[in-house]
Amino acid sequence: MKRSRLIPKVRKGAKVYGIFEKLWMMQLRELLSSERQSMQTLPKIVQKVSSPNLKDVLKGYIEITRQQIIRLEQIFALRDTPARGRKGIASSGLLKEVLSVSANTISGPVWDAGTIAAVQKIIHYQIAAYHTLMSWSRTLSEERIAEMLAVASCEEKEADRLLTEAAHTTINFDAAIDENKKIATEHYNPKL
Repeated sequence: MKRSRLIPKVRKGAKVYGIFEKLWMMQLRELLSSERQSMQTLPKIVQKVSSPNLKDVLKGYIEITRQQIIRLEQIFALRDTPARGRKGIASSGLLKEVLSVSANTISGPVWDAGTIAAVQKIIHYQIAAYHTLMSWSRTLSEERIAEMLAVASCEEKEADRLLTEAAHTTINFDAAIDENKKIATEHYNPKL
């Protein structure tokens, strides 16, 4: 009978984890991978944004992401466990979606609106991951780690709020006006 991937192999001097605890560590690794992937992609996105407000919000989110990576690495240090491993497939797909916005739209307000939508999907994924891991940490009596994850969750929620505010106050309206100008131009100048 094959061993489950979640059942740890016991080596001399190695820590022995239960199945649930190993799943918890695996999910922490995926979340760290997600944050690292975001850190690589977000600066590329900021360069293409046209709204100064959105640029500021995304630059702030990059700094938050940097701090979250440090915090997650501290969690692994607390557990005396390597902070490497599993690449987050879900976040990789979401980040590809962010980059595809630029391939499918021209820069300007419409691109900015699409970027907000795509980045918020990543944030919502990460909020869900932080909440799950926070709950699991408490179940495993890892209160200090649960508190560290709670801080990150609050930071993600604030970033989401700021992106929503940017979208609702200007960017979505600018995108709609920009799109209407394009439609009007095509209608009155069909050769364009």
